[in-house]
Amino acid sequence: MYRVYGFHPSRTTRVLWALEEVGASYEISRVPPGSQEARAFNPSGKVPVLEVLEDGFRLIDSSAICCFLADRHPEAKLTFPAGTHERGEMDSWLHFAMSDLEVPVWNQSRHTFIYSDELKVPDILKVCAMEWDWAVEAMDARLGEGPYLMGGRFTIPDIVMGHICKWATTIGLEVKRPRVVAYFERIQARPALARAYARGKAEASR
Repeated sequence: MYRVYGFHPSRTTRVLWALEEVGASYEISRVPPGSQEARAFNPSGKVPVLEVLEDGFRLIDSSAICCFLADRHPEAKLTFPAGTHERGEMDSWLHFAMSDLEVPVWNQSRHTFIYSDELKVPDILKVCAMEWDWAVEAMDARLGEGPYLMGGRFTIPDIVMGHICKWATTIGLEVKRPRVVAYFERIQARPALARAYARGKAEASR
């Protein structure tokens, strides 16, 4: 049993999605990013935070939490054993998602609705769009023929990629590569994602 401290919509969605994929029981505590409660868990004030209720262990950072859940629930087959070629390739995709795809999305978010006007950098949105297009182009070149990043097996980087794309399109960044569009459509059709959004939205509206 787990408790997720976070807020919808945010990177918390990734953790809810992973929990739904592994079939674990969980509850949600509504904690907005930047709040005093969030900073008690994480000095940066970011959410989500995952708590393992049976022993009180807490973990921050959405991608780390997703990997942790995959390792704790090997029956869900969301990861590969450490040290295997497959695990190395999977981790490479995950780091690409976080360093190449998410960076322009996060920067555009900060300079549109997070930062105050005096902190916004002129023309930064043009740079974000350019960097996003570069990352999507690189992703397109790396994609294989399988339905998922790791071929026929859905894994943790698919969750992170799927969330980043949803976030990107919400703030106006366009996916221009047809193969990448088709990939994201497959990922976002996962029933577990629909359940995660429903749980997150229900908690946020309480």
